Amino acid sequence: MVQAKKSSVKKKSTVKATAVRKPVIRRAPAKRTRVTRKVSAPQYQSFKLAAGPKFMSTAITDQTVYWAVLGIIVLAFGAWVLVVNDRIQRIYDQIDVQMTSINSTTTVKK
Repeated sequence: MVQAKKSSVKKKSTVKATAVRKPVIRRAPAKRTRVTRKVSAPQYQSFKLAAGPKFMSTAITDQTVYWAVLGIIVLAFGAWVLVVNDRIQRIYDQIDVQMTSINSTTTVKK
């Protein structure tokens, strides 16, 4: 039996079919599993007396010597500035005395 060939030409439909689009479903990304690591935190001991020298102790340390030397240097520099200032003021006083004596000896004749 011989079968007849079917035509490959399709007929166009006269009614337009409206395409119904389904909404795209967006899913949240997969959550990653969290890895918790145990970290040994240091133990803080607050509000407890710390071991060490007393605050008002009278022991002489290196810092005591450094501060004493620095204090002596500052006091010596201050004394030197006062001496130099006094010498300068005396020079000014001498100049004033000389200027008044020169002005008093010279008289202007009218």
